[in-house]
Amino acid sequence: MLSFLGRRLFGKSLSHVGDFHCGMRGFNRDRIRQLGLCMPGMEFASELVVRAALNDYDIVEVPTTLQPDGRSRPPHLRTWRDGWRHLRFLLVFAPRKTLIWPGAIMFVLGLIGTTILTVGPLRVAGVGFDINTLVYTCLAMLVGTQVLMFGAFALIYGHNEGITSERQSDRWIRLVRLETCTALGVLLVLVGLAGSILAFSAWGARGFGAQDLGEALRVVLPSSTCIGVGVTVIFAGLFSSLLSLRRVNTPVASPASEFASTNA
Repeated sequence: MLSFLGRRLFGKSLSHVGDFHCGMRGFNRDRIRQLGLCMPGMEFASELVVRAALNDYDIVEVPTTLQPDGRSRPPHLRTWRDGWRHLRFLLVFAPRKTLIWPGAIMFVLGLIGTTILTVGPLRVAGVGFDINTLVYTCLAMLVGTQVLMFGAFALIYGHNEGITSERQSDRWIRLVRLETCTALGVLLVLVGLAGSILAFSAWGARGFGAQDLGEALRVVLPSSTCIGVGVTVIFAGLFSSLLSLRRVNTPVASPASEFASTNA
């Protein structure tokens, strides 16, 4: 299952690899050292294959017949614990397919549903969709935004740690920089505030008394969602800027050199 998932997540480059976790491997030592492998546990086996493929290394799988090894002691492998570590690595190492695309799809579907239901109830094949559905479409927008941003953070972090290539992360670094996210976030917050003011004005026109709950929620829910998404985007831009900061390593002068320069 883990090998199948790896082939699905990393595409054609590993489509011919049937077993991600076979321990019998031959490789060029210098080329592998260039990858900067860093996983501390059993998931190192997956990291070796995945990062070699992402760096366009040639990988060939030789058919092997497995037989009992004859050891008297039990194997070190722990099926569930080590299996989970492999699974976690594969999911985190492919943020586009596990975070960015699911988040984007969730947000778009939520946006479409919210837009339609803000206008009025919808009936499809005899099934009615109204305020209850609107609550969940707004929720989909919020969750989709957060998942999408986490995917962008994962790409930026991977770039900073040398895990992903610059080509994968540069576009997202530009999209989620502080200036862009702040402008978009402030715009969404203003739209949400405008809708909130509209709802408040409609309530005031009725003397702040009883309201038509359905009509009020058609304005309040999308407005509050815009505010929530806007605030999320603003802080996402701040966090991505923190991830993008690089520490400049300056040489520290020794006391002897400082003394010499002072005397000079």
